[in-house]
Amino acid sequence: MIRRLVIGLFALAAALFAAASMYVASRQHLRFDAPYPRIAYATDSATIARGRYIVRQVADCGGCHVDPAQRASYTRGEEVPLSGGFSWDIPPGTIYARNITPDRETG
Repeated sequence: MIRRLVIGLFALAAALFAAASMYVASRQHLRFDAPYPRIAYATDSATIARGRYIVRQVADCGGCHVDPAQRASYTRGEEVPLSGGFSWDIPPGTIYARNITPDRETG
């Protein structure tokens, strides 16, 4: 009796798992058409200076996102691109900081 109950519960769990899997699989390729938002950005020098202050002083993004070869220049306060390359060696592997400013002219 208990064996049939266990088998029945297992079959019910398998059926629920299969139904949930089919539901998720049927929903993953849905398309939602929406207009692309217009993104406005400020180009005045005060806003750019504020952003530079936040990136260079408050958040210290360059602490991780500066090329290790340019770290001394960054520490002296020189403008260097946030090109990434800093690495952390941890047990699962090596993690590298990404390039967060790919534009050659401004970052």
